[in-house]
Amino acid sequence: MTALIFRHARDPQGPGHERDLRRATVAFQGLDGLTDDSPVDLEIFTVSTVIIRAPQVVDGLVIPAVVSPDLAAAAGPDGSFNLHVGNDAIIPLRVVATARYVPTVVATTPRFVVVPLDPFIVALAKAVPGSGRPSEMWISAPTTERLVAVRAALQQPPFRFAQVTASADLVAARTEDPLSQSIVWALVVAALSGLVLSIAGLILGAVTDLRDERGEMADLEAQGVPPSALRWQAVARTAWQAIAGGVAGLTVGLVLTFVVTSALALTAEGTVPIPPLVVVLPLLPMALVVASVIGGVSAAVAVLARRTYGRATLGERRALDGQAVRGPARPHAERLDA
Repeated sequence: MTALIFRHARDPQGPGHERDLRRATVAFQGLDGLTDDSPVDLEIFTVSTVIIRAPQVVDGLVIPAVVSPDLAAAAGPDGSFNLHVGNDAIIPLRVVATARYVPTVVATTPRFVVVPLDPFIVALAKAVPGSGRPSEMWISAPTTERLVAVRAALQQPPFRFAQVTASADLVAARTEDPLSQSIVWALVVAALSGLVLSIAGLILGAVTDLRDERGEMADLEAQGVPPSALRWQAVARTAWQAIAGGVAGLTVGLVLTFVVTSALALTAEGTVPIPPLVVVLPLLPMALVVASVIGGVSAAVAVLARRTYGRATLGERRALDGQAVRGPARPHAERLDA
């Protein structure tokens, strides 16, 4: 025998409806010939709900889940905890990993549960019949052509999506933000200006050293130091200065990157982005820039040093300088008496 009690829509609602509910419709099955068509008045003093379900494939299944840290801390020693759905429905879960952030959850301290879709939908429909309808779908579109094709397909029947948002659209919106553009260009101009000034300072310092130390270098050459050694000494000194400047610049830049990122992370609305910005260090481009600066400055100083300390020795240069000052020698004329 199965009894189904249906409460009429006009019956009272609220926490006290059990006391006010007096009449209902009762249907009996399996009692053919034992009952008549005479109505029977029933007096109901308590209300209890019992849902009869067929066996499900998820009976006894504990669904693995990736949860937020606070939910993981509330789990049992074996990582199991119950997910309460609705009033009294429970879905058993087991924590297999934790995560700090998940897409589309933008709360400051997010709480979330990530589970396999198919078993969770079945378990949710079992716990709360009629629920478990997905309201959001994620699709992988790694290329631009794939993104265009997926977007066009979602606009056609049988799909009826109210909104389609691509990650590329979000990135483009943030990239084209005027505040972001101004900050990026200000940092680029400042970095390029500092790079140009540092290169100019190294070359100017090398030129000044070559000019001011000409006397000392001449004495060293007079003592037997070859011009090539003098040139390499000038190049090596400038190269070490460039290396020290590059290391100092990288150190200061890294410190400022980690310190200032939190201050620059505010959006145009004055809110902190979620998930937060992550510092990405392009190590290879940074190394190439430093190596290019050191190589370029060293090459420029090598050219200047070669012009100052050529292949000619000190005596040969002095002789050439003396000839340039006195001018070309005049032919000596002798008079012979016959």
